Amino acid sequence: MFRVFKPNANRAPFPSKFSTFAGKIHTTNAVAFSLKMNPRLAKEDRKSPLTFFLLLSVTLFLCVAVFGPDGPVRTRGSNSIESSAARLGKGKTSSSSAKFKTTMRTKKNEVKEEEEEEENNNNASESEYAQINAYFAKFAVKRDEDKKKNHRKAGAGGGSSGASSLGGMKTISAFGRYWDKQVPMDNEIRKNRANSDRVSAILMPPESSSHASSLLALPNGDVLLAWFSGKSEGGDNVGIAVSKLKKGETKWSQAKFVSKAQHRSAQNPVLMRNNNPNDKEDSKHVRIVHSSQAAYEGQGTSDMRSLFSTDGGETWSKPVVVDHKNGAFPKNSAIRALNGDLILPMYYTPSGFFDASTQYSELQTSKDGGESWHPLVEMPGTRGNLVQPTIVRLNNNDLLSFFRSRTADFIYASKSTNDGKTWTEAKPTKFPNNNAGIQMIKLRDSSKDVLVLVFDNCNEGRFPLSIALSEDGGKSWDHIRDLEPDVDFDHEQPNRDKHTNDGDGEYSYPSIQEDGIHDGLIHVAYTFRRETIKYSAFMTDWIKDNSEEAKSIGKVQKIADTFNDAVYTERINGKRNDWEFDVGSDNDGNPKTEYMLPNPEELPPTELPL
Repeated sequence: MFRVFKPNANRAPFPSKFSTFAGKIHTTNAVAFSLKMNPRLAKEDRKSPLTFFLLLSVTLFLCVAVFGPDGPVRTRGSNSIESSAARLGKGKTSSSSAKFKTTMRTKKNEVKEEEEEEENNNNASESEYAQINAYFAKFAVKRDEDKKKNHRKAGAGGGSSGASSLGGMKTISAFGRYWDKQVPMDNEIRKNRANSDRVSAILMPPESSSHASSLLALPNGDVLLAWFSGKSEGGDNVGIAVSKLKKGETKWSQAKFVSKAQHRSAQNPVLMRNNNPNDKEDSKHVRIVHSSQAAYEGQGTSDMRSLFSTDGGETWSKPVVVDHKNGAFPKNSAIRALNGDLILPMYYTPSGFFDASTQYSELQTSKDGGESWHPLVEMPGTRGNLVQPTIVRLNNNDLLSFFRSRTADFIYASKSTNDGKTWTEAKPTKFPNNNAGIQMIKLRDSSKDVLVLVFDNCNEGRFPLSIALSEDGGKSWDHIRDLEPDVDFDHEQPNRDKHTNDGDGEYSYPSIQEDGIHDGLIHVAYTFRRETIKYSAFMTDWIKDNSEEAKSIGKVQKIADTFNDAVYTERINGKRNDWEFDVGSDNDGNPKTEYMLPNPEELPPTELPL
């Protein structure tokens, strides 16, 4: 009869559960050791074949429990099974183990294929992210070390022009035709020069990179400004920032994030009023729509999100997704339909930024103040090239739309005579386009269709940034002036000699509004070297200045017939403007000087040009 061995109290007890091969070996060795040390027990057991049979059965049971399909070794893969079988001296696995090994190899191959596919997708997405940021890095200001040292020396020199006089405030160089000093990034509105009719402010952004601003002038005289800010476009945790300029004040409020999420890149905010269309004085109900894409995964992952404020932009709701279509992007302001509905110009990049063949423009409409949006019409002639429509309503209620061109040739135009339900085929205008954003508004002047357009007056690079004025509904543009006419003069001569735009600085993605109270007062905001947002304000007379200083250096200085295709058929894509630069000056007769921080006592007054 089988007798259970009871170990000595001084010995370690046997494990009660055997879940690994090592535990099994430990148990069988202990049993063998007990038989050897107890001759009487060994003798009795040798006389009993049943004892031997039971021991063999236990051993086989443990082997099946450990190495069988449901055993713990199953999760270790086929290599562990083979090595364990070899330790048993079998030389091959059982039929069930062989089947299991085949299954595991199949699953392993499937997992490997999925990982490779995911890695390829990530590489493609990272490639888009890397390409976009490499493209924009071309325009970044690249100051050499010597000039950095000179800048530090000038700032640390003390006296009325030293950095200490500005309290160590961060500044940005603004040399050129309109500013010739280091300018504080402090949200303060200043005249560009003492006798200037234009005022400007450099916003202090919450993060190191900023882009794609949107302005909204409210009926009470307040102005809201939104843009996206983060480490880099398309990266992680990029958010929508908002600042406010209250009526009568000369300093923008500190920017604060209103929409931001981990693993997402929020971009392209568009501000709009979502008031009751019959309440034209409502300045409290406003809304933001913006794109949101998966971080580092490209524009094809974008959706559109919406948030609102009921106190004029002081506080905001949480954002919600309102357009789930892949690649959804807003860019320019919404307009009102004749029945009071909102009409929002949209564009879509379902296959990412660099696959223009799948991109197109579309109008979305909302009957509930922007809470929900529904497709109105895909704009004809846009698929494969034309994006970011900007739309105005003319006095006869026709709608006019201008488009950005992915082929960097011209701004294109289309018209609708039935409130946006159908559109003419988009045709090129005489305005150049560099595959960058534009925006157009119609002024409140009721006697004629006065339009104002902000655009990059070039086909390559992202300067000069110009503003144009039409007094006949866009048929002709007699006044074109540069908002940012100059390259970044602290480093540019080598690149000028090479005839490239590398490092010229980026001045792009403008937003424009007419003041809510003062007719003809223009507010403009735009990307300033990807570092921050620059704001400017001026009356329309500033655009009409015919002085030599006001002459544009861009591709066009005046357009007599915008829509006559027969007159202007030569493509100008790839041709560089034949600008002439003077090595010894900053291009407008001012002698080149070292960086000098302004004395606060000498800064011009800050009033708006009313």
